[in-house]
Amino acid sequence: MISNSLREFIDRVIDKGQMNERDVLILRDDVFSNGPASRAEADALIALDRLVTVPEGWSDFLVNTILGFTLRQSTVSGNLPADFVNWLISSLDIGQPTERAIRIAAAVVEEAHCADEYLRRFAKMTMHRPGGPEPGVLAA
Repeated sequence: MISNSLREFIDRVIDKGQMNERDVLILRDDVFSNGPASRAEADALIALDRLVTVPEGWSDFLVNTILGFTLRQSTVSGNLPADFVNWLISSLDIGQPTERAIRIAAAVVEEAHCADEYLRRFAKMTMHRPGGPEPGVLAA
């Protein structure tokens, strides 16, 4: 379930077909001041990345927001639950992963020191797809 404020935001930017820097600030400061509350809210952000034209500030916001949400799901030992990793990979890989989806996977692998092997392989695999990020985004 997603919040009413997120639903209203999504409706507004989809109607416009784009986001601007002010929209990113609204998301950061108002809608997600504590980060996404659920997988559904994280999914909504990842989907927006594919649906509308985004400003420069969107990339860092999206990557950091999904990274923070992901790290909050880790266990005491630092591992991510398998069902969470499966959800994350599925959400990032719908259609063709965007450059930002690849950056999210790489950031999670880098920050979650006990990252799941499937996520690590996904991040590396997407590096070799057409349109993948520049070399060096994901260190081996």
